[in-house]
Amino acid sequence: MYAHSAESALVNEVFVGLEEDEYLSFGTGEDFNAIDERVFDALSDEPRSIAAIAQELQISYKMVRKGLEGLGDRVVREGLGVKAHPYTYRRAQHSFLSRVGPLAQGNDSVEDL
Repeated sequence: MYAHSAESALVNEVFVGLEEDEYLSFGTGEDFNAIDERVFDALSDEPRSIAAIAQELQISYKMVRKGLEGLGDRVVREGLGVKAHPYTYRRAQHSFLSRVGPLAQGNDSVEDL
């Protein structure tokens, strides 16, 4: 759910969601968009469950799912989505390439850094 305020002294937009029977604040639009990157930063090349990511980031399961959806092909989903083999998520191989430093630019040695 999205709420908008016409009052200039208040935050312009706030995102809230219904989880079970309780409304949770997802924060402002800026906070909400930052969730994708927080979820991405919590991932590595090792598969992780949504529950594990949610616990680490101290956000709801639904917020992690929404963040994963926003990451698109930067994330790989594995598993069958059933209790014995739940979905797990990890960074896509090409997502690590965007974070490569000077070694990718022709330096052959870590000492050059």
